Amino acid sequence: MILSDSSNDIAEKESKKTIASDHVIKALQELGFEEYIEPIEKVVVEHKEAQKGREKKNNKFQNSGFTEEELLRQQEELFRQSRSRLQNQMEPDAKEVKTE
Repeated sequence: MILSDSSNDIAEKESKKTIASDHVIKALQELGFEEYIEPIEKVVVEHKEAQKGREKKNNKFQNSGFTEEELLRQQEELFRQSRSRLQNQMEPDAKEVKTE
């Protein structure tokens, strides 16, 4: 709790809304926990390297071969078909309607 409060204070002083690893390291220094800094810095470096090597997720829409306009047209057609099916389901069958 003390570490997170101190890290948050440091981030706020730097006008940051997110606590970064640098803020945690500075807080560790201020609190006298220097022995933890080196292992944390190693983990941060490893994490950054792992992020670089990670394949970026493919955007299936960009790789679809369609323009944005074509994709929008297809989406509208799917919505139209869905509305039509829904309306057909809600209409009572003529066989089920009793007339008196």
